[in-house]
Amino acid sequence: MSLPMKRILFLFAALGLLAACNKAPVAQINVTVEKAKDSAVVLQKLNFNRLVAVDTIKTDAKGHFNYKVKLSGNDPYFYYLYLGGNPVASMILRPSDKVTINVPASGAFTITGSEESTLFQEVNTAFAEAAADMAAITETVTEETSPAELNALNPQLSKRYIDYKRQAIKHVV
Repeated sequence: MSLPMKRILFLFAALGLLAACNKAPVAQINVTVEKAKDSAVVLQKLNFNRLVAVDTIKTDAKGHFNYKVKLSGNDPYFYYLYLGGNPVASMILRPSDKVTINVPASGAFTITGSEESTLFQEVNTAFAEAAADMAAITETVTEETSPAELNALNPQLSKRYIDYKRQAIKHVV
């Protein structure tokens, strides 16, 4: 092989390597939101302590879209989908994740393709259930509720809070 041919091959190899290195990590999301037919869904990223809009994505007639999320690096990041200003789904994305999210009209979404996202959903669901249970316990309180009745509610609230906290700690550990 001649010297100019070797240089050309070396140049192509270097360009190929450079192109591979400059490729940003991505995660793919495949989303169906039943109540978002022909709608705009906003993808937001948690950037330290605030949400930053990444993109607005148009759904098809069935409320479906595919999207490649360009990630900032190899670390996991929190992302949220919003419809009409309301949260629809949350996820933790890592490079090469292929996540499928289904949001039925009831709003309780399912997520597959990311173990971190599944665990995150479990924590969020447990929190929402604990908050709803504690709100139901305190709904019975009125101005006519006696101090003895209020004291009787404390163990119920404490137990529910402790149960939730144990479950949350289990996920953290």
